[in-house]
Amino acid sequence: MSGDDKREPSLDALGARIEAARQRESELAGRPQASGGRGGATGSGFGLAYRMAMELVASLVVGFGLGYLLDRWLGTRPWLLIVMILLGMSAGLYNVIRTGIRMGEEQAGDGAAETGAARSGSDGKER
Repeated sequence: MSGDDKREPSLDALGARIEAARQRESELAGRPQASGGRGGATGSGFGLAYRMAMELVASLVVGFGLGYLLDRWLGTRPWLLIVMILLGMSAGLYNVIRTGIRMGEEQAGDGAAETGAARSGSDGKER
């Protein structure tokens, strides 16, 4: 009754199982949902909107905190607080705009791929 009877799978076998799972996951992620709903797109849209809102709030909080601490340290109330809040707000808006542009580019790329797939038939020729 030794532990040698049941051997642990080797690292190669484990690596192969992990790679197979990743491949299955990527194949499933590329397919549309079977229900025909827009659950995946809506969920990712809510997540993106939440991320954008959190970036705005976080940048304002960081700007407020840094401005408040610098004002207390340097005795320049309220000027650094105002400057740092404005810098935080502009950094947050920059991140939101950059994310929106990136999202628009991804959607444009996806739309072009879908249009190209719809135009080509099973033989690959355009109709």
